[in-house]
Amino acid sequence: MFVWTAFFLSVSAVSCGAPEETGAFVRSTGKDDGGNYRFSVDFGDSLCRYSLYFYTVIDASTDDFDAMPRIIPLEVEAISPSGRLYGETVGIDKDSCMRRSSYSRQYESLYRNGFVPVEYGQWTFRVKVIGEEKFPGLRGLGLKSVPVPVEGS
Repeated sequence: MFVWTAFFLSVSAVSCGAPEETGAFVRSTGKDDGGNYRFSVDFGDSLCRYSLYFYTVIDASTDDFDAMPRIIPLEVEAISPSGRLYGETVGIDKDSCMRRSSYSRQYESLYRNGFVPVEYGQWTFRVKVIGEEKFPGLRGLGLKSVPVPVEGS
């Protein structure tokens, strides 16, 4: 497995193509046979940097929610168009929800900001929630990509 930092490059560019946010949400029942949430992301615009966000919803009683671990750990594998594999483990702080009610919490967590891929094209992300059974009521996981214009353009 290659070092994750090799996943990023510096680039000089004039401007980003038509910025368009894309995202996909996979329900917990839609995981692959390995228990992974799979996402396909187009990093084809060489004039863009990208911001990536994970998002999710947990529906649980206050008592169940309080009993969950503080961090929702995610094992992330990114597969380049040529098949190179990059991986790391990150987490979403359970207390950092953006919306909450007595029975539900919604999250959107910045994963990468100003990210430039080492290869342009279609990437595959496989994401596993480590110990997902400790988060009853987790509806699934989403990945959102937002093109960001390069500074000075």
